[in-house]
Amino acid sequence: MTRMLKIWAIALGMFLLANPLLAQRSMTGRVVGVLDGKTFVFETAGGRLHGSVQYIDVPEPEQPLSRLIREHLERMILNKEVTFFPNGFSQRAVVGSVLLDGRDVGQQLIRDGATWQLPPERSGQTGQDAAIYLLLEDLARSEKRGIWSIEGLTPPWEFRSRKDRSMPEPFFLKASNFNDAGERKNYDYSNKSEDMWVEVGGEALARDGQTGPVFRGYDPAREIRNTSTQSFAQFLKSERDILEAEVRMFHFQGTITPRSASSVFVIGILASSPGHRFAAMNDLTIVADGLTVELGPGQRFWRESRDNVQELLQYKVGRIDLSRLLQAKKVSIKLGNYTGDAGSSFKAAVRELLKLPSS
Repeated sequence: MTRMLKIWAIALGMFLLANPLLAQRSMTGRVVGVLDGKTFVFETAGGRLHGSVQYIDVPEPEQPLSRLIREHLERMILNKEVTFFPNGFSQRAVVGSVLLDGRDVGQQLIRDGATWQLPPERSGQTGQDAAIYLLLEDLARSEKRGIWSIEGLTPPWEFRSRKDRSMPEPFFLKASNFNDAGERKNYDYSNKSEDMWVEVGGEALARDGQTGPVFRGYDPAREIRNTSTQSFAQFLKSERDILEAEVRMFHFQGTITPRSASSVFVIGILASSPGHRFAAMNDLTIVADGLTVELGPGQRFWRESRDNVQELLQYKVGRIDLSRLLQAKKVSIKLGNYTGDAGSSFKAAVRELLKLPSS
């Protein structure tokens, strides 16, 4: 046990002794804050404590969907009365099960595709309880809900292990930089959405119409149709940190520019991190078997919250360049100061785009 963990364990033990409520089998109180997709601030008559939903894990801030999942938990339990059953502790919080109106919050998060079930060797979960979580996770995966909608998204314990082996701690934004609303952004879209793809691109990107492996949408105001591929995860690494971005590829058809009916292929990359990683430099270069495809700087949209920055980058790409990427045996990506190797999911998305007509 590390020195810091020993200190934390001693401090928690003293806290338990000083707070008889935690020695009880359960406690009831109101959730007054949500810190991430599984951690919350809980207020009882005996005071406040940080609680964490047991047996689950959620995306790190540098991974896709981190913010969406935190907001999902906020809608579920914030300012509501819950019953908490302490079962242990982590370095950040007291860990246990949470019931809202008799419903197990952990099970609901698993069913919604908002979390992974922790491996039993990590959580100690056994028996019927583990079997129920596994069943709910399988259902969410089969329906491609939440984390399962992004192919290849890395479980957070593996992401942390990869990051901790080679990277220093990332820079975190200070809450004092934000206004009372706790958010700011560099674009304005009237139909605010938790999904940044939709907030920037409109309801036409809401992915309501799935046809086989692709999604189709239509913007009646601008008379533009779009076809988009499945989302997939892409690791990007710099000397500073590691990100796991969400990538989608698009084909737009319609009046892309005034008085000119046309079509265009677009690569979209959504990155989440504790800071602006692509403000100063966001040129995208793709290397396919040594041949370089320069896509240049992207159209960049960003939004900030108190603990997270999301950056959505869009790049126009030609059909000929996509064909080169599909035929290549090795494809690598350089985005600003970040690099990464493109895997089979990247080529599968390109393949689906090339099945579409170019005009």
